[in-house]
Amino acid sequence: MLKTVCNKFAMIYTVSMKKYYQHSIKNAIAVRSIFTIEYLELSSNFSFPEEKHSFWELVYADKGKIQYYIEDAHTVLEQGEILFLHPGESHYIKSLPDVNANIFVLCFGCSSQLMNFLKDFQEKLSKGDQYLLSKIIEETKNTFVLPFKEKLEFSPNPNLGGEQAITLYLELLLLSLLRQINKNNVPIFTNSEDLTNEIIFIVKNYFKENLYGRISITDLCKTLNYSKPFLSKIFKSATGESLINYYNREKIEEAKRLIREGGKKMNEISDLLSFTDPRYFNTAFKSVAKMTPREYKNSINKQ
Repeated sequence: MLKTVCNKFAMIYTVSMKKYYQHSIKNAIAVRSIFTIEYLELSSNFSFPEEKHSFWELVYADKGKIQYYIEDAHTVLEQGEILFLHPGESHYIKSLPDVNANIFVLCFGCSSQLMNFLKDFQEKLSKGDQYLLSKIIEETKNTFVLPFKEKLEFSPNPNLGGEQAITLYLELLLLSLLRQINKNNVPIFTNSEDLTNEIIFIVKNYFKENLYGRISITDLCKTLNYSKPFLSKIFKSATGESLINYYNREKIEEAKRLIREGGKKMNEISDLLSFTDPRYFNTAFKSVAKMTPREYKNSINKQ
């Protein structure tokens, strides 16, 4: 009797067993960092000087309209429209005469190649997308101290998971806009090589922006939200140079330009480019140019 019961139980257990297969999630868009979030109420005489940076910038005109000058182009961002600025693009803004404007600005890091489809993208948001943007603004107000000064800081009692909610709503907004661009359902997904090229572009642009500063590879990795081994490996594989060697070489190329222009002493150039001391500047210069800064200057004068 006991044997019969056990056999029946074994049958039931065997029949009820089910195989489960893991499906790994691939993120088409991943927002890795946030630099600034601002809601600005601008007067009719507002202007902001030209700038460029190594991250994406989202701008939304909530009220009124505002002028944007991007590289050699000019556009007016109308109420209800969104605009994306690509990393490395020079741009500045200026109010229209007698027109006030309220704009929402969000600067973020995202290395997905799909973001290239949003380069200089300017469209009026649908109601669904306006809702996603409103949730970003709502979470921002309940998570960070606004207006921020130099960097984002949490409010005294921030929303639980507020910064994660901001990035999730932002990713949903980006996916929604990309789907609208891809109305014909033509696959626009890219491979790892495209992703690598995008990361290399962002790294090189970051170095260019900081030629006159002093950054560490740790700073760079924190900014881009990638590990040092990963970033070092793909950069060396793509360029044949280490991150620090490339950065120093770019500094020396800038030093050569300053020497050609004249008007500055070698120690002034060393200070401008944030070398620790003139002796290290000489060593780094000779390593790249195969001559000292003074020898380089003399070679130019002989031409």
